[in-house]
Amino acid sequence: MAIPTIHVGCTHFAHGRLQALINCKGLAPVACVDLDLEVR
Repeated sequence: MAIPTIHVGCTHFAHGRLQALINCKGLAPVACVDLDLEVR
């Protein structure tokens, strides 16, 4: 059974890490989150 995971930080260099997570056997990405640091 795959382990559900949450990926924190989805900008800049994270694309490669996200792809690796998707391709990894035994892990199931269920959520991706990132902070919006822009002050409004």
